[in-house]
Amino acid sequence: MINKHLLLLFFGISSFSAIRAQCAALTGLTGDITDPVSGLIIQYTATLSPTQSIQTFNSLNNSCGIFFPPVPAPFSGLNGTAPNTITYSFSEPISSVDVIIAFIGVINSSLATEIFTFNTDTGVPTISVNSGSCPQMNVNGNVSDNIGVFGALNAIHTVSSTIPFNSFTITTVSSGSTNWLLGIIGNGGSAYALCDNSITSICPPPQINLGPDTLLCDSDTLLIDATISNGTYLWNDNSNQSSYLITGPGIYYVEAQNACGLASDTLVVTYSLTPSLDLGVDTTLCNGESYTIDVNPNNNDLVWQDGSTNNFITVNQSGIYWGEISNSCGVFTDSIEILFVNPPTLTADFSLDCDGLSVFFDINLDWNNGTANLTNINFGDGNSGNFSNPTHTYSNIDTYNAFFSATSQEGCATVLNLPVTLYQNPTATISSNSFCSAEIDFFAEPLVYNPDLSIITQFWLLQGDSINSINPSINNSQPSGTYDGVYGLVLSDSCVYYFPFQYFLESPLSSNSLELPNVITPNGDGQNDRFVINESFDLCATYRIEFLNRWGQLIYIMTNNEEAFEGLDFQGKMLPEGTYFYRFSSEIQKSQGFFSILR
Repeated sequence: MINKHLLLLFFGISSFSAIRAQCAALTGLTGDITDPVSGLIIQYTATLSPTQSIQTFNSLNNSCGIFFPPVPAPFSGLNGTAPNTITYSFSEPISSVDVIIAFIGVINSSLATEIFTFNTDTGVPTISVNSGSCPQMNVNGNVSDNIGVFGALNAIHTVSSTIPFNSFTITTVSSGSTNWLLGIIGNGGSAYALCDNSITSICPPPQINLGPDTLLCDSDTLLIDATISNGTYLWNDNSNQSSYLITGPGIYYVEAQNACGLASDTLVVTYSLTPSLDLGVDTTLCNGESYTIDVNPNNNDLVWQDGSTNNFITVNQSGIYWGEISNSCGVFTDSIEILFVNPPTLTADFSLDCDGLSVFFDINLDWNNGTANLTNINFGDGNSGNFSNPTHTYSNIDTYNAFFSATSQEGCATVLNLPVTLYQNPTATISSNSFCSAEIDFFAEPLVYNPDLSIITQFWLLQGDSINSINPSINNSQPSGTYDGVYGLVLSDSCVYYFPFQYFLESPLSSNSLELPNVITPNGDGQNDRFVINESFDLCATYRIEFLNRWGQLIYIMTNNEEAFEGLDFQGKMLPEGTYFYRFSSEIQKSQGFFSILR
């Protein structure tokens, strides 16, 4: 914290603190400031709060040189005790900088005080006031209209910190009598400027990284970049650009230099050819011979169709053999067909139709280098077929041994035995909880007999809607009755199976679904002998019916149709004919009414 006192002398002449000689003042709100050691140019920005006008001052000079040129400079006026702040922000971290504070104004009182507080964005800095051979400065020129004369108390303050900072703030508080007469400038106060070439920047040495040593292919190029801030460059071929285009193998070296130091890096680049492979022409051999396919991989990766990685393979079976050679530049594949004649090769497989009894046989006959004919197909149930239509429908679910035979032109025969197992089609057990519920849940227990198949999809056709679900639920919104539904399965062989079923639907209970008799005739003829309610309400609801005679006396209570009122009181005594009263109550509704007993 620094206290500064301004004492008005006659005609505005005042004393000044000494300032550093030849300080080049940077008076704008933005600009560049140079580190005299590293040469690094750093941008700065000045921000005032509250915002003050930028004022233009006449030159202030003395034997030390011009201090303020006649250009706009940041100015913080005195406003009572309210603080004013100016913040200088820098584009790079610094450790010290010189700032000029010039106190300018004319006062009508004998004493005024400004208190300056310095802070950086990293803490409280160290402040030192430079002094020298310039004990005072004189004012050159007057304010317009001759209202007053400038007075200035000036000093250069070095703001420094062991912790690098990107900004610092000066907070100014005034006290005392501050009736300033400064004309167009307004109240007196302080003008600010930075000293150029006074900054000490944190100049990190440059760093470059050309990346790891690289393997490229014969047609590839690689652009490497060594850009640093304000740098100069020297490559291994004496080129001086920030980047370099690599088109061939070699050792690439670069030096990059700026005001903060020198950095270098080396990159080794090797090139590899795209691989190639030639296994030779297709070959026909006799049965019992062998053939060796030999390859020189030239330090590339070689793999055969069986996963082996030797330089050669020896074969004794007909087939197409392929090899794959690869490196970082690509993959190349070649194949060769080796035929061994006598006997022909016979393979077969089968697929089942969705009916569970029809079978399609997929028969493959490889007759090698000669000719061969499929001479016989035996389906294993006493029936035979031909090669052009290898489809057969069996009559029963069972396991059959199908036989296929083929003969080459040399007379060598091949016999193939193929077991064919047929399985029962899937079945399903279907149920629902459709009674006494506003929502109906459906359940299915499917059973798939073929162990090679699995259920892919289950679906239902319910009340005109198709539902893909295992256990669907639907709203019980239809009248009571029996309805048709369909449950379906889609298996992994794409076969679809449908299972029609029927389900009984009982409409959900409501106040309109209760049915009570208005007369009973308990004479033992089996017609209207008992006071019963409709079955859906009896089974789905919890209720209580109280019976009373015409005098309001309780004569009987029933809670279900099994204990229905039969014209007898609690003691089993027969009640006379006449009109009686009932009171009905349940979770659905409450009601009361009259009914008659007739015998």
